[in-house]
Amino acid sequence: MSFAGKSCRKKRRLAWMVLLLAFLVPSVDAIGQNRRGSNPSPEEVRRQLQLLQEKERKREARPYERDHANIHGPLKDFVANMGNCTVRVFCDGQKVALGTVVSKRGEVLTKASELKGKIECRLADGSSLPARVAGVSEKHDLALLQLEGSLIRELKPVLLSMEKTPSVGSFLATVSPAGGVIALGVVSVLPRQLKQRGILGIAFSQREESAKLGQVFPGTGAAKAGLKVGDEILEIDGQGVDSGRKVAEILGKKIPGDKVRLKIKREGKDIDIQATMGSNIEPDRQNRLDRMNLLAGPLSTRRSNFPAVFQHDTYLFPNECGGPLVSLDGKVVGINIARGGRVDSYAMPAAETFEVFLQLRAGNLGPSPDYLSRLSLSEINRKLADLSGKLQSNEKTVQESTRKIETLREEIEKLEKARTERQKVEKAKPHRKRL
Repeated sequence: MSFAGKSCRKKRRLAWMVLLLAFLVPSVDAIGQNRRGSNPSPEEVRRQLQLLQEKERKREARPYERDHANIHGPLKDFVANMGNCTVRVFCDGQKVALGTVVSKRGEVLTKASELKGKIECRLADGSSLPARVAGVSEKHDLALLQLEGSLIRELKPVLLSMEKTPSVGSFLATVSPAGGVIALGVVSVLPRQLKQRGILGIAFSQREESAKLGQVFPGTGAAKAGLKVGDEILEIDGQGVDSGRKVAEILGKKIPGDKVRLKIKREGKDIDIQATMGSNIEPDRQNRLDRMNLLAGPLSTRRSNFPAVFQHDTYLFPNECGGPLVSLDGKVVGINIARGGRVDSYAMPAAETFEVFLQLRAGNLGPSPDYLSRLSLSEINRKLADLSGKLQSNEKTVQESTRKIETLREEIEKLEKARTERQKVEKAKPHRKRL
């Protein structure tokens, strides 16, 4: 075959390849139009990723993968005895977290920030128990649920280990309600404080003592909320402020994701604005990190600002946090509290978890500041009826006490008058001289 013939054949092949690519690959204009006009929302992206991940979870693992049955095999003996030590937590019919059973009285620890609406807990067989929030530790993002109903006797409380966290490199298992293994992971970082301060993205004028804004940084929560240079902040969450220093003091206690209610003055008018605290990472870098983390699936909304957590690389969904984390020798070494990144999951050490549980049970930590938003309509009505009954009882007691007080006052007044009259009589009597 001549060189010209070979060249002609190559050209024909190249033409066919170009034609095939034209059919298979969308045009650049189409891609650009899709990027500009039909970008899916973050919620839609997370929903699609979660569907894909659920399919991945159901996929049969390959022999060399850590989630294969050959790897889980040695764990079956002790994990099988942990059935009903874990419950699935649902809010308004949606699974939001796992819960760890910590007592025979139906007390369950779970992730607090996910609890909104009507709460119920489901066992491995699908049976359901109503639940209410008995207490919340905001800084730990841990809630104590009190389950109700006769099925409480089916629950098996875990025994939290008081030993040190396993060393780096140790294998850990996240346990399912059915007494199986959801996923395996490895300890990567020992317990530490995981803190990230929230920022609003504002700066104040140096020439004035008031809380008037001198700068609003683009891409921050302040800019997204519509704050402008020259706005004067009057209140934050109902608390009055009169200087930039006071604003910084209040906002310094917030964490990324917190909502803040602002009352501002703009051109002589008072305006109410709600803003969301952001991260102290630059917006562009934060966006890049978010995109990278989303490649591994949805992350927990609250995934920072914990007093003490250890890190492991277990592949979890956000709604699989709140359940027990078990070492290979069968000890419950912690509770999963957040999915933080592509290879980051966080757990509270068991010893600290137990201390927080005791504080929650004793009522020392009190209810969450926003616990009312987590109540269902029936729970609100029940609390209203209960408080109304207590109010009526106390009002009745006050009325009875008021009547008794009035009666006592009247008796005292009569006695004081009688004493005055008696004193007059005693003074009027003639004194007899002694002989």
